[in-house]
Amino acid sequence: GAALATFLAYLIKTLYFVWMMTHKAEIVVLQPSYLRLSSADLFEILRIGVPACVTNLAQSLAVMLTNRALTSYGSKSIAGYGIASKVLMVATMVLMGFAYGGQPIIGYSHGSNNRKRLREIIRFAFLFEICLALAFTALLFFGAPVFLRIMSASEDVLARGTQALRYMSSSLVFMV
Repeated sequence: GAALATFLAYLIKTLYFVWMMTHKAEIVVLQPSYLRLSSADLFEILRIGVPACVTNLAQSLAVMLTNRALTSYGSKSIAGYGIASKVLMVATMVLMGFAYGGQPIIGYSHGSNNRKRLREIIRFAFLFEICLALAFTALLFFGAPVFLRIMSASEDVLARGTQALRYMSSSLVFMV
C-alpha cells in the first residue's frame, strides 16, 4: 500500500510539473524540439549515469538479500536491522557530503595542473574523512542502544538492532 501510494504521488507530481511547463511556464519551456542530444552528450550522460545506476541497483539488491536472509530470524530482527540501517545512513550521508564537497576543489586543482595543492587537498580530505569515520564508528558502536531507543521501545528489536548497528558501523572507515 505504501509503495503504491508513493509511486502514485510521484507520478501525479511529475505529470503536474510537465503540464505546468508545457502550458503555463513562460521562462522555462518544455518543448520536444529542444530535447535533442548529440551522441557525445548522450555518451557523457551514460558514462556518469550507468555507474550510479549500477551502484543503486547493487545497494537495493544487497538490502533485499539481507532482509530475505533475516526472515528466518523473525520480524524483530528485520525491524532491528531496518532501524540500525537508518541510523547508520545519517553517518554515511555526512561522510558522503564531505567527500562530494571536496570534489570541486580537487577538480579545480587537477584542472589547473597544481599537483602540489592537489596532493595536499587529497591528503587532508583523506585524513579528515578517516578521522570522521572513526569518530562516527565509536559514537554509533558505543551509543547504539541510545540511538535505537529513540525509534523503538521493544527490547527485542533494540537488542537485535544494537548488534546490527555495531557490526555495520565497524565498516564506516572502509567507505573512505
